[in-house]
Amino acid sequence: MYYQEDYQGEFSISIYKQHHSLGDGVTCMNYHIGMGDTFDNDCLIKLRPVPFLKRLLVRLTFLLYVPRVAMKFLSARPEKHILQSGDRKLSGRKISATSGDILFKDVKEASRHKGVTINDFITSCLAQGLKEYFILKGDKDRKSVNIVIPANLRFGHYGSWEKVKFENKFAPVPLVIPLSETLEESFRTVPKVTRLLREHFIDIYCTYACTYYFTMFAPYFVLDWFLMQSTKPYTLAFSNTPGLLKPILVEGKPSKKMQFYFIPSGLAGMGLACISYCDYFKITLTTDDTIMTDPQVLLDLIELNIRKCYVQQQTIVES
Repeated sequence: MYYQEDYQGEFSISIYKQHHSLGDGVTCMNYHIGMGDTFDNDCLIKLRPVPFLKRLLVRLTFLLYVPRVAMKFLSARPEKHILQSGDRKLSGRKISATSGDILFKDVKEASRHKGVTINDFITSCLAQGLKEYFILKGDKDRKSVNIVIPANLRFGHYGSWEKVKFENKFAPVPLVIPLSETLEESFRTVPKVTRLLREHFIDIYCTYACTYYFTMFAPYFVLDWFLMQSTKPYTLAFSNTPGLLKPILVEGKPSKKMQFYFIPSGLAGMGLACISYCDYFKITLTTDDTIMTDPQVLLDLIELNIRKCYVQQQTIVES
């Protein structure tokens, strides 16, 4: 961890680096508020509750869904386009891009106006940004991309600092995201795909359980081979982390904003990360330099789509 006081004359800045295997977004946010003067649960965005009977049923029957989940991963085939060679050979050199300060209230209002969740809203803007990037690079016919999204398997927060654990409780969900000609069309087509994250909870839990026990008992060389093969088909990994609703206080001083960057495991090679934190919504893109050398161009297109929707919503309200 790196800490600097008097950043730009009036702020303090903290830079924290960890391996993703140590903890997921929920762990990190709970750990983060534990750095404050008090452990304030009201800072955290509430997790969607899952009824006890549904959790019990999922745990008792998930083995029945192993073949379907296995086929979903094994049947995925690498695409071939400007961001995916089909047989990825990564250099390990990473470059990144960062969005401007987007107001979180603007994101919420724009997604409400479109009638979609915030996650569907951002994914739709991502899809359209990718379409525009492909067109800029001369590929006008690209109709879809393979992405993977980590789906949360939490049933609640820890509740106190003493109970916080460094752990991962999510499962990767493969999706084929359509690339539409217009942003409005993206808002019609993309949510039809991303709703699988909400409707197929048992598949997500099955993926998590299989991964958990597979990594516990399988030898390393098998795990390494499986990781490389299972991540090869995907153009990017996309993570939307729920941050904090209000600042934490450190020696009485409030936190302002947060952004994070993540490097996907295996051969995914590109990681798009979003986080809502108090008043702001930040997006970052990290990529291997063999995949692209201009990540800021793609990120600017995604951010522009988000801002377009808010301006459009404001124009309708004012008229």
